[in-house]
Amino acid sequence: MKLEARSLVKRYGVHSALDGASFTVPADTRCLVMIGASGSGKSTLLRVLGSLLTPDSGQVLVQDRALEWTEQATLRQRRTNGFVFQGYNLFPHLTALENVALPLREVHDKSPDAARATALEVLKRFGLATHVDKRPAELSGGQQQRVALARAIAPGPKLLLLDEPTSALDPVMTQDVLDLIRELAEGGQRIVLSTHEISFAKQVADWVLFLEQGKVVESAPAGGFFASPAHATAKEFLEALTRYR
Repeated sequence: MKLEARSLVKRYGVHSALDGASFTVPADTRCLVMIGASGSGKSTLLRVLGSLLTPDSGQVLVQDRALEWTEQATLRQRRTNGFVFQGYNLFPHLTALENVALPLREVHDKSPDAARATALEVLKRFGLATHVDKRPAELSGGQQQRVALARAIAPGPKLLLLDEPTSALDPVMTQDVLDLIRELAEGGQRIVLSTHEISFAKQVADWVLFLEQGKVVESAPAGGFFASPAHATAKEFLEALTRYR
């Protein structure tokens, strides 16, 4: 997963969510983890990397190829990625099976039979075989998050982008979802993940970006970063998160 960002800027009015963010991630990275305080720019950067947001200036390169920001190009680029955000974003009137199958039909041009077969296969893989006919309201938070992951994984994305995927879950559900994400990473899925779950990040991350006020102030191999971050703010942040854990 070779990623590079050059001087990314994204403003909302007078606020700069990204303020010249730059980094390079080496090609052998399997799981990139972004950490930083709330409001540091993690979610915005994740959306720019996935072509969900267009930056005001700057450049993103994926595998040495620059992302384009025309409407047609962003739609094409989005189709190569999978996304899971904090709110799950499941269709409340559809079953788990239909939530996964619908994008396969409508976005990825699979036939109804092929979409259903793929959806069933992925839901079973994620431990949801007995829940395929349930609507989101009939599922627990952890089960809804697994459906969201199944929907993101079903098309075979080049990149899986996860924005605080366990923020709304209790500790037991959190562990279930984190185990699933770790399994995906170990199976070769390329993942870009923002999280405050530092113990989990230590287990899965190959590379870490630490963001502060819209800038990437540290970009480093995960082992070195968690052992001895170079930036004072990063060190304070890690100490604060792990103080009572």
